[in-house]
Amino acid sequence: MTNNLNRKIDELELSIRVMSGLKKEGIDTIGNLVKLTKGEFLRIPNFGIKSFNEIREVLSGMNLELGVKKEDSEEDKKSDLLKDLRFDIINKSEVAFKKSCDEIVHFRKDNQKISHQQVIDIFTQHKQIVGAYERSLKDLFNQYDF
Repeated sequence: MTNNLNRKIDELELSIRVMSGLKKEGIDTIGNLVKLTKGEFLRIPNFGIKSFNEIREVLSGMNLELGVKKEDSEEDKKSDLLKDLRFDIINKSEVAFKKSCDEIVHFRKDNQKISHQQVIDIFTQHKQIVGAYERSLKDLFNQYDF
């Protein structure tokens, strides 16, 4: 089984779409793949239940499944934390963008005119929030030698 975990995902018989999606996420070995839970797998862009079933079928042929946890090295733990925080930054950015859009929509619903400068100000405010969040995370990583 350990031998399979070190194999490259290129050796698996996967659709081009699934293979490309995994590579975009930095998943290059079967060992990296089986560490994913079903939820983590389904959060990969453009992956759904069909992709999940494809992976599950291929892995079951090797007596493997998603969600296998082995004792991670310290580097693996740091890498996983970085990935989680990267997604957290993306989520915060998405929330800030949605708030900006909602503010603009609010102007339109109230039949108020909104100037180009007001739009810029709204997006700048939320960009600053996300920037502060990113800087805080960088300081945290520098402080704990990540």
